[in-house]
Amino acid sequence: VLDGTIVLINLLGGVALLLWGLRMVSTGVMRAFGRELGLFLKFCLKNRIRAFFGGLTVTMLLQSSTATSLLTASFAGRGLLPATAAIAIILGADVGTTIVAQVLSLDLSLLAPVLLFLGFVRHATAARTRAKNLGRIMLGLGMMLSALALLAQASEPIRDSSVSQFVLSSLSGEPVLVVLIAAIITLIAHSSLATVLFAVSLSISGHFPIDVAYALVLGANLGGAAPPIMATLKAERSARRAPLANLICRLIIVIVTIPFIGLIEPQLATFEAEPVRQIVNFHTLVNLACALVFLPFVGPLGRLTERLIPDEVE
Repeated sequence: VLDGTIVLINLLGGVALLLWGLRMVSTGVMRAFGRELGLFLKFCLKNRIRAFFGGLTVTMLLQSSTATSLLTASFAGRGLLPATAAIAIILGADVGTTIVAQVLSLDLSLLAPVLLFLGFVRHATAARTRAKNLGRIMLGLGMMLSALALLAQASEPIRDSSVSQFVLSSLSGEPVLVVLIAAIITLIAHSSLATVLFAVSLSISGHFPIDVAYALVLGANLGGAAPPIMATLKAERSARRAPLANLICRLIIVIVTIPFIGLIEPQLATFEAEPVRQIVNFHTLVNLACALVFLPFVGPLGRLTERLIPDEVE
């Protein structure tokens, strides 16, 4: 029992550190370059393709599609963004977060102490606010990389335990259940990236059924669409439309993908056999598919959300 408790404490600590690192990077970027990011997003509004790449770029900097979604929703709420552009930005944000997952899934363990040290020195010695926030960003990245190492280490007993292997193998072939569990975990953690990286850390030993990992990724994508909706519940009606459209897109993609997990698995395995790479590649593939399918339909999606959330009658 004690061993199980220690594992759980280590896992919770690892997840907390990962989420705090994400928050540090996100707030650091917003404080240092918030105004520039806002101007950049406005510049990206000329057409849906530019809006998509704008959302992708901002999310790679903020390391959080939720943060980009909330930024976009606040612009839409103030009437600075039409619904179609806001939806295109959020679709780009979803792809951006998969690129962050791709980078973080590489072995960057040596970078963690370097970033922590440089970040601390920068933050402690800088006189100007922007320089201080650059230190904050480095500290956040260092914390995220340290957290991933901690999660990989903490999940070792889970991977070797016969009980957990039994549970994981019994979840194999139950994609709908796994998707729902992962969606709830993502909703609680407020980060689809954290859930995907947790699946990555579990798969390092290779005892993790890959179909369960794929279903976890789908659940993370579904759950990741909910926090922006919850955060904008009391906002202007125009601010609530783009997050709702994003949930509709993700829900459709997840429902369509679930039956084909068994077919997608061998195709991705031929591309890169390592389970870790398969998981992040699947995550990227799902979000790219979502963007390719729904980008041409941002107009109808915008009109649908206007019907679902109509303007208040004066």
